[in-house]
Amino acid sequence: MKSINLFAGVLFVLVGFCAGVAFNFIPITTAAQGPPEPPPAALKSVAHDATLKGDGTPALPLGIANGGVGTVQLANGAVTAPKLSAAPGPSAGQVLGFNGANLAWQNVPVGIGRIVDSRGQVVGPFFGFSGVIRQMAGFTFGLGISPTGFGSGNVNFYHTTSDCSETRFLADGGNSFTKGGAVIDGILFYAIEPLQQITANSFEQILPGDNPNQPGRCFRLNPTPTLVGLVATFDLSTLGLVPPFHLEF
Repeated sequence: MKSINLFAGVLFVLVGFCAGVAFNFIPITTAAQGPPEPPPAALKSVAHDATLKGDGTPALPLGIANGGVGTVQLANGAVTAPKLSAAPGPSAGQVLGFNGANLAWQNVPVGIGRIVDSRGQVVGPFFGFSGVIRQMAGFTFGLGISPTGFGSGNVNFYHTTSDCSETRFLADGGNSFTKGGAVIDGILFYAIEPLQQITANSFEQILPGDNPNQPGRCFRLNPTPTLVGLVATFDLSTLGLVPPFHLEF
């Protein structure tokens, strides 16, 4: 029994000795913590599209380029009334208003009253017994008006032929402060400049409800000298006026 214990003790000493020797011969590496990496270099310039100018340096500060602000850059409602303008500048007493196509400087309406729609929008000065003056499409028109809207009536197209064929013309008296026109189903028909003298041999009549793009009723005329212009149209609904209309003083 004593010999067994002695053998075990010797074996334990030998195992410990071998483990110590092996530990000394096996290399052990440790990860060394190096110095911290330097921070990113400072931003030296800014890349951008054509809406900006400069590169963000003191010599070339970043800014908005001329013409760099367009529809995409403007929020709805961002352009207020003080930003609006119409060139050239106005004459004394004129006001900035909508002429049916663009903002334009206009003379203040004068007369015995004015026609206003159901939303309070001014249709134009009232004149005569049932007329209104309105600037549209670059002209000043004198048109019939009623509480239900612009007056509607017949349109007569004049022709140099006797059977209402070939080119359509609209008569225009010229030499007037206002331009005349005829309205059918909300469309204004009028003669455009330059006016010319023709010999009318027939006229074509379009009634309310007719399709003006189709031939109308044809009536022959005795050869008649007539001052006319080529036909143009204007959609009165684009004015945004809402009947009923009424007269204000």
